Amino acid sequence: METITYVNTANIEYDRFQEKTSGIIQRQVAKFDKDSRVTNSFLTHINITVIWELLFNKQPEENVIQDLAHVTEHMRGSIAMKIAKMDDQGEFKYQCMRHVLNAAQETPQLKAIAEDSEYEIEFCTAMLQPFFISPGINIADIFVPLLQKARKSPCLQRCLEDQEMAKHLVSETIFIKHPFPIFERDLSKNIGPFKKNSHIFFMNLDADYKGNEFCPERWGDSKFHRDNFWKLFGAGPRNCVGAQLALVWLPELICSMYERFGMDNLVPWEGHKHSGRTNDEEDNPYEAIKRMGLAIVYRLQLALGFRKYWFHESHMGEKHSPLSTNF
Repeated sequence: METITYVNTANIEYDRFQEKTSGIIQRQVAKFDKDSRVTNSFLTHINITVIWELLFNKQPEENVIQDLAHVTEHMRGSIAMKIAKMDDQGEFKYQCMRHVLNAAQETPQLKAIAEDSEYEIEFCTAMLQPFFISPGINIADIFVPLLQKARKSPCLQRCLEDQEMAKHLVSETIFIKHPFPIFERDLSKNIGPFKKNSHIFFMNLDADYKGNEFCPERWGDSKFHRDNFWKLFGAGPRNCVGAQLALVWLPELICSMYERFGMDNLVPWEGHKHSGRTNDEEDNPYEAIKRMGLAIVYRLQLALGFRKYWFHESHMGEKHSPLSTNF
């Protein structure tokens, strides 16, 4: 019942979701000149604008777009361990959370959810992570190989003229060139050789089971879809909560941009750094070693009682939320 209430009160009703998303994307894309180049930066900014309007029913201010774009780009490099984390005690991340919290408090349906949340940080993270940060990090890693394939194949390029085929094209791209080469999942049911309640590490590299052919059409086969969909977004308690959003929003966005700007102007690899799939920047072994060392130190401190919390739980029990602090 709580899940149903959340979806309804968040004003993303299932029966209007696709229509609303489509309208927002088409309107946002149409604002730009037809000769605009869709670089990584362009893609990040339009993605933030579309999702912000979808959630909060209004346009984000330019400083909000800039802040969310900056934190997205920084986290892409930080997660890939190619750049250091921000050395600001979380100040900038809290600033982005405040943007979301302020917008939610002006959106009646979301305001009610925010007020019912035990911790403001949990609410802001639940808004930022699946709607802005994760999509922002991954969208170029999906669109880059998709467009590279489409540029070489007239048949694949025709998929960008049909919403259903574009959806299959997106699924096939994620399947073949998943943004996360490795992910872990807790399974709530038996899936193939993996048993219920097991914890698996899934290698999303170019494994043999994917085949050698790039074939979007196979996602129209219900059996293939059923057997392989979980490999795109995971399964169980830790599956991707934005899976259904992605399969509405990504095909609509790529089709709209293709229609508006043409294939030659779709260049999301320009300015795209710190890919999850390729070493497009030099590796940073120092950063990897430093983080491994800190993880060991933090675990020892926790075990010995010198540290009370681990990672995101550090705000638990605080009398005042860091979001109310003026930096």
